[in-house]
Amino acid sequence: MRRQLPALALVFFSGCSETPSTPDMPLDTSSWLAEAIITPSAFEALTAANRDGWVALHASDLNTAVGAFASDSTGQFRARLARQTVYADLAAITDLAIWRTLKVWQSRGLPTDDGILGVVPLWRRCGGPQRLPSALTDSATIPFDGTAVPEWANDRIDAYGADVEALRALVAVPVMQNETRIIRDPCGYAFLLASDDPAALIDTVSQAEGLASRFLSAMPTADDLVHQSAATALPGIMGATSPSLPAFEATDLPSLHASVVALDAVIESERLRIVQQAPLDGVSLLSELSLAERLRQEVLVARSRTLMDDHPALAGALADIAWDATDRAIGPRNTAGAASARARALLQQGRTREALDALEPLLTAMPESAAAREWVADLSVLEGLDRAGDSKEE
Repeated sequence: MRRQLPALALVFFSGCSETPSTPDMPLDTSSWLAEAIITPSAFEALTAANRDGWVALHASDLNTAVGAFASDSTGQFRARLARQTVYADLAAITDLAIWRTLKVWQSRGLPTDDGILGVVPLWRRCGGPQRLPSALTDSATIPFDGTAVPEWANDRIDAYGADVEALRALVAVPVMQNETRIIRDPCGYAFLLASDDPAALIDTVSQAEGLASRFLSAMPTADDLVHQSAATALPGIMGATSPSLPAFEATDLPSLHASVVALDAVIESERLRIVQQAPLDGVSLLSELSLAERLRQEVLVARSRTLMDDHPALAGALADIAWDATDRAIGPRNTAGAASARARALLQQGRTREALDALEPLLTAMPESAAAREWVADLSVLEGLDRAGDSKEE
């Protein structure tokens, strides 16, 4: 049943032949959950405008959603923001994997060649070292720094451009390949991020009216959207501190647990209220499309990213709580952003093999994630050299 959710979404998003009447009582429809479920006309208007786009966004098929929303500016910017969030995680994963690869390579005294030496100037050229979290780097010195830029690296630099679709294709192509080594792109995600200004996307979405600006997001209300748009220019953490939700504070596991319990209580209360007040078709929609669960995951993942650099273990715990382990596929119950955040947190804890496994579901949903996964795979092999049993992970 769960794997049929996108098909179910098509059925529900197509609308009903008759619009059920809502209960004759005052309703608080400020959250997108309530607005979509209790007020059928609002949801029908949303999906009538671009059914395919919202089906794709609900399934976290972000590349399809971006294309499907070509004539819908609010939906288009929502899909691009979600995709930029994943790219930011993939860039962070790649940067950290490269850093650790270079450190291990140098510490083991492994032989160098034009491939590994050429990564450093190319990676520096796109600002990779500057993006590393300071808490995770034990030295300001980059291994093998000062290497001249090889011809193959210059060729790749010349190939980077502003076209997003061309960059998506380019990032999957190795920058250098010979009989013994394949060097994956160290800069593609950075250029993908630079190709789309997140601040402009956030500003446009925050000024949009209606359900489209918040549906399936971590921000339940319009006030939350306005507040979070003013509070951050980072799309990945929007909704982490929405005023309508319980305050978030996590300095250790007990406080993290308490924050999750408080959030769950609020979302469950909202779900029960909606079930009591919504028409029958609305209640079915809430259940079949797992909308309350989607709100929960979006909020928990946004909160996880706020902890990523300073408290990666707590970030990882929160990302694990958000992840639905019963279905690894990217889709309505596990978004691409949830997968990338979880993999990032695992890698920042030094749990390389687990991070590699966490990246696996992204390969089908976002083929351009392959470069990040290959950097992590290479790091896992290097860390496991000359060791018996598991790699040295903390």
